[in-house]
Amino acid sequence: YPTATSNAFMFDGGYVSRDSIWTGVGFWLKFDSAQTVALPGILNLQDTSEVKKGWNIVGSLSDTIHTGSIVQDPPGIVTSSYFYFDTSYKVATKLAPGIGYWVKVSSDGSLIHIYGGWPKQPVTLGASAIPAGMNSLTVRDVIGRSQTLWFGPSPGGEFRPELYEMPPLPPEGTFDARFATQRIVEVHAADATDLRLPIQVQSDGSALTVLSNIAGGATGSYVLEYSDGSRPRRVDLNGESTIPVPAGSPLALVVNGKGTLPTEYAVSQNYPNPFNPTSKIEFDIPEEGVVTIAVFDVLGQEVARVLDRRAYGPGHHSATIDAGAFATGVYFYRLEVTDPSTGAFKFQSTRKMALVR
Repeated sequence: YPTATSNAFMFDGGYVSRDSIWTGVGFWLKFDSAQTVALPGILNLQDTSEVKKGWNIVGSLSDTIHTGSIVQDPPGIVTSSYFYFDTSYKVATKLAPGIGYWVKVSSDGSLIHIYGGWPKQPVTLGASAIPAGMNSLTVRDVIGRSQTLWFGPSPGGEFRPELYEMPPLPPEGTFDARFATQRIVEVHAADATDLRLPIQVQSDGSALTVLSNIAGGATGSYVLEYSDGSRPRRVDLNGESTIPVPAGSPLALVVNGKGTLPTEYAVSQNYPNPFNPTSKIEFDIPEEGVVTIAVFDVLGQEVARVLDRRAYGPGHHSATIDAGAFATGVYFYRLEVTDPSTGAFKFQSTRKMALVR
């Protein structure tokens, strides 16, 4: 690879530089532009990749084979999908010539690649495929590198989350995005509420764009959390949407689990009530707004703020009050929503609650 701009790196518990390469093993190489590299030599239609417990990069043959035809010795040692890298990690159902593939195994062993699938193995693509009907978030940087993450209600049946654990982070300077669980797919119960799924991003620190695609009829509603530098932001995800995210902002997907968007403002009675010392306040807003929840004693004096001018998108939301420092008694909480652009009041409501120790 004379046009490569880096050394060749194999993976052996970490990235290891090599000055030569060999079949059966995959290597990282960096090029300064897209190009085609000719690989002269005899056809390689059968090979064995010796693998160690954990993550490995394996090589491929001179023709395409299905992942389901790869023989595992000992049987059943593969515990992940196969992944390849094309500006970001993607799940593979086939191994194509000239490409290295990540795979995780539960013990040392061998993966035997044979073109034509002899000894014949069932070609099952479903084990490595993204489950049907999933929603997606694509995180993209300013030069167009992107990673798509998938999420939705648990598809039922024999869903194996370990199949969607992503390989180790690519070398420094390479773009990557993944759920904090290190998976490319996350599922949730149909009745999940306020489930927060942080997203980790490796990039050059520039601004990002998040593109969402929420499947029609998906169970639950979804919110993207990030920060604009001065305050947290929450944007409700519906259908296809594009959200610009400032450089360095943390990202998280929140599963609200409340179904359709509200059509009017509302604030519920805190629960439990009476309470000691914490209680949840749920509220609905039909459009983007800045929310404040203040707590007052019986004399009308403000004693705490549960939320202080926090931006929310349309949706069903909640906040928790911690009255650990309050005396037993009756209190009032007031929710105010203002316009994020003009500061004009959009909604205000006050309710009573009781703290009993």
